[in-house]
Amino acid sequence: MATSLHLNEAVVGKGPDYTIDFKKAVFSRGELLVSWILEILCLIDGLLTIKWAYAPESVYCKDNDRANFIVYNPIKEQFVTFENSAERSDNEVSLQLPGNFTGDLVHCWMGYVNDAGDKVSTSVYLGEMVIG
Repeated sequence: MATSLHLNEAVVGKGPDYTIDFKKAVFSRGELLVSWILEILCLIDGLLTIKWAYAPESVYCKDNDRANFIVYNPIKEQFVTFENSAERSDNEVSLQLPGNFTGDLVHCWMGYVNDAGDKVSTSVYLGEMVIG
């Protein structure tokens, strides 16, 4: 299912010059609510700080939902994942990226998983940034 989604939605261009529209890539699909991204900062030494706000608590949005992040570096062809790196109620997280990412453009996504681990949100593309 994931392959079909990405081939139909995220892969663009004509062969042999295919590329990926990273904004359309999805890593999870579910019913939990996503958060509103307020700020993304890439600080010195590859420290990525993300701040968010979220809707009032409900069955689809709990304070203890755990935030997961995926960062992709197309130059290095490397993914870095940060699982359970913050709770929804933390409203922010700082993620240390590998030192060899400095100066590279990366793409970042965020998603949630509930405390029981049986529900997820649809991942959200946070954008691209150059790592300082």
